[in-house]
Amino acid sequence: MVAALKLLVIAQTAFWAWASWKTFARVRAITAEASPSRPLSYVAGHWLLVALFAAFAVGSLLALLGFG
Repeated sequence: MVAALKLLVIAQTAFWAWASWKTFARVRAITAEASPSRPLSYVAGHWLLVALFAAFAVGSLLALLGFG
């Protein structure tokens, strides 16, 4: 049971790291375009999403290491 939970946490950590990286790449592309049709709140919202995904990845990693 414990091994299954550890595998689940490893999978969760990998997923959040992947989601964070993919979102980060998309946000960099959005930021590089910097067209006036995209309001600052649109870009800032995507950066917040990257931060949220990264926080989930770090939280999962800390849980995996026994800190959570």
